Amino acid sequence: MKLVVLADIHGNLTALEAVLSDLATHTPYDALWVLGDLASHGTRPNECVTRIRELATEQAEKVKVIGGNTERYLITNARPRRQVIQDEGALNELRAKFAQEDRLFEWSRNQLSWENFAYLGGLIGKECATYVPGFGQVIGYHAVPDNDEMSITNSTPDDVVLDSVLDRPARLGVYGHIHCQVNRTIGNFRLVNPGSVGLSFETPAHAQYAVLEFVEGQLNLDLRAIPYDVDAVIQDAHDVSHPSIITLESVLRKGL
Repeated sequence: MKLVVLADIHGNLTALEAVLSDLATHTPYDALWVLGDLASHGTRPNECVTRIRELATEQAEKVKVIGGNTERYLITNARPRRQVIQDEGALNELRAKFAQEDRLFEWSRNQLSWENFAYLGGLIGKECATYVPGFGQVIGYHAVPDNDEMSITNSTPDDVVLDSVLDRPARLGVYGHIHCQVNRTIGNFRLVNPGSVGLSFETPAHAQYAVLEFVEGQLNLDLRAIPYDVDAVIQDAHDVSHPSIITLESVLRKGL
C-alpha cells in the first residue's frame, strides 16, 4: 500500500501544483490524506480549496481531507489560544501583531466562495484512520487528536507524545501543523510529519510532502521537498493586494 500525505497548504497554489505535478511522475498511490490548513495565509486560498475539492471528488475512493486550526479560525472567527498577557508593555508590543493577524484571516475568509467556506466548515475536527494489513493501524490528524493547536516536534518529550495519542491505539501517527518534517520512533509507536506544502519553515522555496509505502509489514518513508517558483508567489501577493506581503515573503524565502 502507498499512502501520500499532504499538510499545511496555506493558500499557496503554486506549491500545491508543484506537489501534484511531482506526484504524477511516480507510480500511483492507493490513498492520499490532506491533513488540514488548506487556505489561510497564502495568496490563493479559494483556489487551493477548489483544487483539493476537485481531487477529492475525482478520487473519492482514495482521498481524505481534514481541517486544521486555521480552518477553525476562518469558519468560527476563533483565534489562537495564548497565555494571559501580564503587563502593559507586552500588550503594546502585541497590538500590531494581533491587528495584522485579524486582517489576514479576514482577507483569507473573504476570498472564499460560499461552497468552499461550507466545505471547510465540514472538515473541522475530522481525523483519518486506516488499517494496513501486516503493519497495523495508521491514524492521521492535524496537530494532536482533539487539539488542533498543540505542537509536537522532534524535541517534545516521549511521554507527552504518547499521551497525546493515548486513546487512539495505533502503530503510526501522521500529522501536520508544525511545518517541519518529522520521522520519529518511540517504542512501538512511529510519528511522521510530511512538513508543509505551502509554508515550509525548514526548506524555504520548497513544497514538502510524504510518501509512505508499506511492504511486507515494513514502512518505507520518503520525505520529499519540491522546489517551486517563490518569485511568482510574491508577485501574486502584490497582484491580489495580500494584507501581509512582507511577512509572507520572509517566510517563503527564509523559513522560520
